[in-house]
Amino acid sequence: MINNIPVSNPQLWESTSLAMVEKRRKFTKEQKMQILQLVKTHGVTKVLEEYHLSYSVYYRWKQNSDKYVVTINMEQAIEELKKLREENKALKRIIADFALQIEMKHPRAND
Repeated sequence: MINNIPVSNPQLWESTSLAMVEKRRKFTKEQKMQILQLVKTHGVTKVLEEYHLSYSVYYRWKQNSDKYVVTINMEQAIEELKKLREENKALKRIIADFALQIEMKHPRAND
């Protein structure tokens, strides 16, 4: 807690029990990036104590932070591409339906 403002975010870390510290915890790339952002605003020591992290873990995350950003951006781009492809399919179906309706209303003269 820094100046009566909790540093931890419940979504970042579910439990602060000591039993949880003994087990190896896994943080997502997004959680790691959020913790690195907290370090910038609240300081290394306070955040590491709050999350029960070692300095070596922090520095390893900091070194790899560029990779996390690229990976997160790639994952977001892939998701956006999937959504755009689905939207494109739906629009093609709509256009095909309209073309069929027009064709049925105004049939072309047979050659």
